[in-house]
Amino acid sequence: LENAVKHALEAMAKPCNVTIRAEQGDSLHLYVEDNGPGIDENILNDQMKGADCTDKQNGFGIGLLNLKNRIQLLCGDEYGILLHNTGSGTIVEMVLPISIRRE
Repeated sequence: LENAVKHALEAMAKPCNVTIRAEQGDSLHLYVEDNGPGIDENILNDQMKGADCTDKQNGFGIGLLNLKNRIQLLCGDEYGILLHNTGSGTIVEMVLPISIRRE
């Protein structure tokens, strides 16, 4: 949510809309969607692979990648964070298990 406000709102002259929603199936999917300018697909892909993840000039730090890695360490590789460019904004999708087993 913070990234949606920071990166979408700051770059917009029109009203910024941020939508938060959740869906449950075999896993829990949390979505944060904005109507901002979007992010170039190459930058999105590089960001989640860890390439150029400290490109402060373009507003990227290690926050989303760090969160993705922590989720995967705790829950498994099928979980984490996905970034989607809609052409009229960005969607960040967080995929989590319904429950976490502790041993």
